[in-house]
Amino acid sequence: MLSRVANFANEKAPAILHTSDFAFKGYWRVAVRNKGAKSASSVVLHLPVPASGNVVRSHVDQAPPAWLENVRAFALGNVQFGDDDVIVQAWTIAPATADVAQKLTLTHDVGSGRLRISH
Repeated sequence: MLSRVANFANEKAPAILHTSDFAFKGYWRVAVRNKGAKSASSVVLHLPVPASGNVVRSHVDQAPPAWLENVRAFALGNVQFGDDDVIVQAWTIAPATADVAQKLTLTHDVGSGRLRISH
């Protein structure tokens, strides 16, 4: 499994190889779930550092997710209430630290969302 992840990262990520080390120092897996009573639209996850990654919906049959490079915001679109999990996988050059995690934000059409950080 790890070799497939390494191959995927090597193929898709704009990593800088330096003596066999990837420049990526952080990996984020953010699961977004709407626990409200109605759908949220124009949902965007904002990171405080540039990232490369993708957005995957858990309950949708779709083509492989688009790879985004060097972005600070991942557009999630509409997130239905209930079991509509949206997963953001992001690789960053900066390490994934608690300090950086506190700076993650989630916005939608009527304001912002609450984030619960777990390690």
